[in-house]
Amino acid sequence: MPDPTPDQPKSQIEDEVRAMFRKGGYGEAVDVIKVHLSGVSDDVPAYELLADALRYSGDKAGAAAALQTASELWATAGNSLLSVAAQKKAMKLGVEPDWTAIRALRAKSVGSQRIPTPLFDDFQDDEFSDVVELLETRSFEPGEAVVEEGTVGDALFVLVRGTLEVTTRAGGSEMKLADLRVGDFFGESALLSGRPRTATIKATEPAECLVLSRLDYDRLAQRHPHMREVMADFNARRAASPIEALVKKRHP
Repeated sequence: MPDPTPDQPKSQIEDEVRAMFRKGGYGEAVDVIKVHLSGVSDDVPAYELLADALRYSGDKAGAAAALQTASELWATAGNSLLSVAAQKKAMKLGVEPDWTAIRALRAKSVGSQRIPTPLFDDFQDDEFSDVVELLETRSFEPGEAVVEEGTVGDALFVLVRGTLEVTTRAGGSEMKLADLRVGDFFGESALLSGRPRTATIKATEPAECLVLSRLDYDRLAQRHPHMREVMADFNARRAASPIEALVKKRHP
């Protein structure tokens, strides 16, 4: 499993807006968010809240525009994962993405702000575009298993929202191994080897992942053989972590 990453960004008005959502006040939330953004235009998560409020209010075009703005701002801030996640949502509203432009925006971000993205950073532009085009978004509720120990590994996951808990069976009980946070990758080892999952990963709060299936990975690797090298190198580097060493000791 990966090392911890920084906590995910949160809008300054998220709690207030979520409370409005729970009461069905989507139109009211739209007004509150727009006023907020007029004074704090760099609160990127607020654009995603605006997209939700507009979508629930029936304004799909407005929601798509808000998501595109969020995607561009995340890329400019050096966060390609959240940029991709926002753009994938916009795609569901009928917007065609420009992955090359998104990657170019991230490349221009200030080095100190750029958030390293394992795997994706090592892809060429055409590889990156093909991969993110096939990524799916999946949401998980607290307590819901993302993957279960002993099951077949058929997908690679990237956590883009929420937190996940990693556990393994030990002497008839569960032992906690780690908490995963935004930006963490998991599942590539089982994806490459075809072996069963060596740990169970559950959501500890509402979570969202980008997912690449084994079938799509195999198709991409045939088109871009370099991807197998990138994936294998990433997996080898991860194998040296203390958590992976513990898991392998229990699952030789």
